[in-house]
Amino acid sequence: MVHPNIDITFFGSNTMGEKGQVVVPIEGRQKLDLNPGDKLIFMGDISKGVLFVAKADVFEQHMSDMQANFQSMREQIKKKSK
Repeated sequence: MVHPNIDITFFGSNTMGEKGQVVVPIEGRQKLDLNPGDKLIFMGDISKGVLFVAKADVFEQHMSDMQANFQSMREQIKKKSK
């Protein structure tokens, strides 16, 4: 099941070249605002053979937001357990 706040879009598929390079389909570049020089982060689930790619600045902001949300939840739990 996909989380209701996640909007997954299939942008196409390409073949990896001999140097490990892959072209991101133009629709994906446009909709995700990917531009030459953007720093990307690559993560994967080795056991499932899945690769995730994210813009570094967007990923860092997402992680920061998650950390703030977890901190807020911790504080609420502490208040309720008193």
